[in-house]
Amino acid sequence: MQDFLLHGILAISAIHMAHCNPDKREKYATISARHQNIALSQFSPGLTEIGENNADAYVLHAICIFLVNTYSIANPQGPITSRDVAQSFILLQGIRSILALPFAHRYIFNGPLARWLYQGSVEPAVGGNYSSKIDDLLNLTRSMAPSDDTLTCQSALEGLKHTFAAVSTPQHRKGLVWRWAVSLPQSFLELMSQNHPMALVILMYYAALVYAFERNMWYLTGWGSNVASALDKAIQEPWREWIQWPLRCIREGVDIRQVEPLKPVEGNPRTQLPTINFNLGLFKPSEPPP
Repeated sequence: MQDFLLHGILAISAIHMAHCNPDKREKYATISARHQNIALSQFSPGLTEIGENNADAYVLHAICIFLVNTYSIANPQGPITSRDVAQSFILLQGIRSILALPFAHRYIFNGPLARWLYQGSVEPAVGGNYSSKIDDLLNLTRSMAPSDDTLTCQSALEGLKHTFAAVSTPQHRKGLVWRWAVSLPQSFLELMSQNHPMALVILMYYAALVYAFERNMWYLTGWGSNVASALDKAIQEPWREWIQWPLRCIREGVDIRQVEPLKPVEGNPRTQLPTINFNLGLFKPSEPPP
């Protein structure tokens, strides 16, 4: 096993210990940060030397970084912003960049990670509240003046519909909920970071979709509700009407894939756990080679 991957796994383990032992969370958060710093010091220099013998280790460690960062958003020490979310998505885009390498794709596709990273084609979802709401947003963008930003948002919405279809199949893998974040273009991440109102509305719908998976993934519990709370503060009129439905779903604890909530209720504050700041600039999104 590569040393950086070992330290990455230990960092995740320490965060899990912090999650399970709130009275010792500061101790374990410090241990996690130490292992992560060691891992990053060994991981970063080798990004230009990825080959068939180590591609899976680099992918796994990138996933470790993403999981720890996801946990810090789910359990923030202070306010989070759409820029924080965009930066965490860059880590997933980095994984996509590795998988786009011809030899890496060939090696990993036939290796032990294949069942976790690859999924067959998915039929588009038909009907349902979520799909119809996304269609409403698509129609809204089509009514706007044509622009690069509008086209970017339309692409993000189409990707969100595809992700919704993937996680709505009976035997879907929970990790497929991140498919949307992996597929986002750099231009949409920039719109998120700039608080572009339409991009924030789309992110709210994604937060509601992620929320449906929180109960079964310890590192994710709180992500959807915390992101939604941050967006609720950032989104102003006349855009607020477009976020009421997903926001109500989260506040009522409703699985947005199945049921439309009846009335809004106030959400309960979450216990804050320590945030660990990591270098999120290791990966830059890139398109697969031709």
